[in-house]
Amino acid sequence: MNDSYLSWQDWNYTTLDDYSKCRVDKENELNVYFIRSFSPGVNSTLAKFANIIINCTNLFDKNDFKTILITSMNGGGLVSISEFLLQMISPFTSINLYSSIRAKSSIKSNYRGLFNEINDVK
Repeated sequence: MNDSYLSWQDWNYTTLDDYSKCRVDKENELNVYFIRSFSPGVNSTLAKFANIIINCTNLFDKNDFKTILITSMNGGGLVSISEFLLQMISPFTSINLYSSIRAKSSIKSNYRGLFNEINDVK
């Protein structure tokens, strides 16, 4: 395998649309997050996206390796997802974000009950 190329199989967890993925690199003793976007793609939901973050965090908690976040290709997305990621990976991060949004049908389908759904997503 080329050192600069990681195939799909090299990642421990990934979203269906490949927007977010993570792996434990035992050879280099690193935990690696690659995040192409902070919003779920068309093949995902906010709950499934957040569940990948939870799975990666649980995986990384099993070792004492340093964690690298690769966001150089990130096109933006939802601030709440980036905040959630930071809170999950850092024991010292405390971020309070307050906002309001219009409750349109797309918002209702993605946000309402999000954190109740996260642990139920397989």
